[in-house]
Amino acid sequence: MEFLSPDDVAPNRRRAHQRAVDIVRRSESGGKPFALVLRTYRVTQLFADAPEGFQATQMFENVLHDELEPLGLGAVTVQDRGLGSELQYPAADASDRELEVRAPALCVATEGWLTTVRSLIVHAGLIVVLLQVDTPGVLQELEAIAAMGRADQTVVAVLVSRFTDPPPEPPILAEFFRVISTHELDAPPLVDHFLVKDLVDGMRLGRTTTETHWPPVVEGYEQLARSERGRRALSDAATSYGRAARISLRLADYGGAVRQTVARSTVLEQLGDAAEAGAVLKSLADAMPAATDGATRLARAELDAATAHRLATDDNAEAALTLLERSRRHAEEADDHRSLSVLHTAGAWIRRGQLDVFGAMTAAHEAVAHAERAGSAAELWRSCTVLGILWGDLGEWSPRGVDCLARAVAAMPDSGAEADLWMVLMTRGRLAAQAGDWSTATRAYLAAARAATAADLPAEARTARERLLTALAHTAAPA
Repeated sequence: MEFLSPDDVAPNRRRAHQRAVDIVRRSESGGKPFALVLRTYRVTQLFADAPEGFQATQMFENVLHDELEPLGLGAVTVQDRGLGSELQYPAADASDRELEVRAPALCVATEGWLTTVRSLIVHAGLIVVLLQVDTPGVLQELEAIAAMGRADQTVVAVLVSRFTDPPPEPPILAEFFRVISTHELDAPPLVDHFLVKDLVDGMRLGRTTTETHWPPVVEGYEQLARSERGRRALSDAATSYGRAARISLRLADYGGAVRQTVARSTVLEQLGDAAEAGAVLKSLADAMPAATDGATRLARAELDAATAHRLATDDNAEAALTLLERSRRHAEEADDHRSLSVLHTAGAWIRRGQLDVFGAMTAAHEAVAHAERAGSAAELWRSCTVLGILWGDLGEWSPRGVDCLARAVAAMPDSGAEADLWMVLMTRGRLAAQAGDWSTATRAYLAAARAATAADLPAEARTARERLLTALAHTAAPA
């Protein structure tokens, strides 16, 4: 790999250039990987590393370099020689060095720059592309990364404005699975970020191979999406769920892909984009293979149930029930009780919306029976929840509804349904209050407040506490 001679580099840029050359040479000779940072030229974006309420002061490559250096790893960037870049490589006597690039930085000849970048891509164990503006140069770099089979080792940080709708993502990003908004990289330590950690761990072991560890990345996207929903950044949450689903689909984890896509569809519906909410469900249905095993069959049933809900919301209950009936026939042929419980639960909910009380109750009882036969806690709490709500609809039968919801709550810990516990407890409290059982309502609302707090749902916790105060007032009132 040939680099510019120090004599061809401006004096104020030589030290950064030589340090970068040394890192790359060590990688060539000893196989020690380094991190490569590429970004849009002439766009300087500062990252956080400052107390809340203060201006960001750090350049990304500096933060990454400062974190990797104690680990014995290097970070290399490419020097921007565009307008204003002299601030990043100040002369020795400069007084204001706030924007100085501390990371090793190559000075690259304009002619043949992509050839040099390609050679760096080969040796990098982690590549970060700061896509502030999709200029032709940075798009060519992304295309080179994808063509060289290094997309899985690349994190693409996209600049998203909080004040305007984001522009369409460039098509090349379809090749990348580690994509995030730049503001989500604003909280050091970067080396512990879910998109970076497995690649840094691989670098510490001296690997530059295509090995990746995707499950923590999927989990990281889901956690990010839940956090974004909690702070009402719904558009960001929909995007994060979509990115998690893409990876799950790639890993043939169809259950995960359905769960994430249904969550994405729900968020899109909250944003008022019903067309896109339906489109993402259809897109996943088209991408999933035919069900040949129990896990795929269950995922398909859950997707069909979500699609049926979406159709019913669009006042197309007939099509929704037709879809569920077709899906139920496939589940019956396979004697798949978990899938049947999912589909009957969906049918009960849709028939409730159609005021078909008998049909809804019949479907809900069927759903509970199939969940019991399958021995599945996840299907049992969902079907018991719907059955409890249906009993509650009948007014005088509210005690039976409270009992059903108690059974649902009991089944939830065995199914990892902590995020849904608040909703079921709130429903139990409402039905108990409807029956005048204020003692049970008080316990339910108190448990709901605790569940929402544990799940980091501040708005839901506040609602539960408000209902709790009302129930306490009735409990303390004289008979």
